[in-house]
Amino acid sequence: MDKTCIGLLLMFLLADLAGGGQSSTYLFPAVSKDKTGYIDTKGQAVIPHRFEEGHEFSEELAAVLVDGKWGYINVTGEIIIKPAYRQAANFSDGMACIQVGRKYGYVNKQGKLVVKSQYDKAGPFSEGFAVVGIGQDKTFFIDKAGKPAITPDGYGIDISGFSEGLVFAYNKNSRTPVYLDKEGKIAIRLEKSTTCFVIQGAPFSEGLAAVKINGKWGYIDKTGTLVITPQYKQSASFCAGLACVSTEEIRDHVGYWTHFIIDRAGKTVKEIAWWPIGTFSEGLVPVQTWGKEKNKNTYGYINTQGIMAIQPKFDNALPFRNGLARVKVQGNDAYIDKAGQMVWVGKSRKNERVTTYSGKSMVDAYLEGLKAEDWRIAQSYIQKMNREELVEGCLKTLEWLLEDPKRTESSDIGRGGVIGMVAVAPFFQTYCRSFAKQEKAIVPTPFREMLADKSHDIDFRRALAAFYGHHSFYATSWEQLDDDVKVLCKIVHDSGEDAKLREEAANAVFRLTYRLYQKYRHETMKEDVPAGDKKAKHPDIVGILSKTPCPFVPAQKAHWEMLVYAIEKATSSALVLYEDASTDRSRRHVFAFLEDVRRFNLVRDRTLVKKIEKIRTERDNSRKKP
Repeated sequence: MDKTCIGLLLMFLLADLAGGGQSSTYLFPAVSKDKTGYIDTKGQAVIPHRFEEGHEFSEELAAVLVDGKWGYINVTGEIIIKPAYRQAANFSDGMACIQVGRKYGYVNKQGKLVVKSQYDKAGPFSEGFAVVGIGQDKTFFIDKAGKPAITPDGYGIDISGFSEGLVFAYNKNSRTPVYLDKEGKIAIRLEKSTTCFVIQGAPFSEGLAAVKINGKWGYIDKTGTLVITPQYKQSASFCAGLACVSTEEIRDHVGYWTHFIIDRAGKTVKEIAWWPIGTFSEGLVPVQTWGKEKNKNTYGYINTQGIMAIQPKFDNALPFRNGLARVKVQGNDAYIDKAGQMVWVGKSRKNERVTTYSGKSMVDAYLEGLKAEDWRIAQSYIQKMNREELVEGCLKTLEWLLEDPKRTESSDIGRGGVIGMVAVAPFFQTYCRSFAKQEKAIVPTPFREMLADKSHDIDFRRALAAFYGHHSFYATSWEQLDDDVKVLCKIVHDSGEDAKLREEAANAVFRLTYRLYQKYRHETMKEDVPAGDKKAKHPDIVGILSKTPCPFVPAQKAHWEMLVYAIEKATSSALVLYEDASTDRSRRHVFAFLEDVRRFNLVRDRTLVKKIEKIRTERDNSRKKP
């Protein structure tokens, strides 16, 4: 099974564990202003938006998040099973997998803990049994009483469980892949791979199962016969006699993908031009394509004839269920019908504050999750904070980390790494993205103030400087360039500051200005710019700016002047840092930046250029000495 299908399967594992079937209640979880409620097939609100998260209904119950704990509601919105769990999956075969602490168990529809939380992994109940695991290697079946059942020794079993009476497994000693029946006997024995490829097997659907042999997917029937030769790089389960598959051809080290709809005999029904995601459901399957207008992937739906039935215009798309499909529209949760018409659209929270079910602030709820080491819940609350709460949460996290030295001790990433990844990264990134969703310029003033504040922990400031210059977290703009450069260069220029912090700040200012330079260079190197400058890897921007008449329009010229000023300011600070560097490693690091500045042709001040050339000559001469 391809990575996309695996990802889709995992995504639905908690939200809709296999075996629960489609909900007869026809209620759908819908998110508006970061609160989950439930709507009917007409898009009418049935259960108000008051839960922090919510799964789909299965067997008349839905898992909901209430004050950081999972419980279950019925179709009227009444809490039936008290929220007490770290995670809660959907019901199937009358049972639901729940997590208490770090272990998994099962509850019935009355909320009774039927199977004690004792397993390290656990799948859904299917056809009367569930696959559970202890440790890394031991997997076995249990029945609805929690008793071990049909436990073949020496097999690793697919956690998804039985499908059409069979489950994929492999012998731990010989690594032979098999399918087991409900008596624990081998029903299908696949040939052991003699290559480096691992043989994989997907659940059966409509009498066929996808198997991966020597790196290619094909299909077997319940006798183990290969009815469709392994030839696909990507596969999906059959539904209504059809499946979406893909092949990949490597030409000149580049992969070229082709996508098909095939029937149960392996015959191509239609070659399609879009990337299919998953399996057909109610006659449609989501597809992904590149949207040139939006300059990003967009999603639509094709029918069983391979015709685009709903045009690709969504940010994300999930399969149809009970007549509706869940999509993303401009970052908001939404539902469409089979005609592609919008049935319901959620509202954006923007910068409003939201609270938990009982009215707790997102910061307080986050800190509770953090202290309980429930990282998933803590992370979800960060995503729901407004900008002011993100700043508050960042500082409170730092305060909590520093209360106990053990909290910042790690053999893997060290104290500074813990502070960076826990106290800085998620807050800074979410803060910046909150502007992107509203298509407004990012104004990271609070984080600049934290960076400049010497009273803060030095590892905190180092981490903040590192993330400040990282492309995944922040990109400066013309509105913010001057302030970004000022705060970073002030740190670099300050000989009394921590040496590593000064290096991080120098890296940050270089990365910010470089990315802006690259972006703007492509935008402005147009027809009216001399051919030599246009084709040059690093055109002489300073020279172009001095030409009469200047080929840049006034707005472009103003922006380039801003960038030249920013680079010169950064260069001046870097030269101070070079002189102050205590090790040759640090000097090499700064010199690399200075060399790039020289190549960019973005420095007008000849004094700075001469200083860089002098350093370069000195370094060249030192290398020539015996």
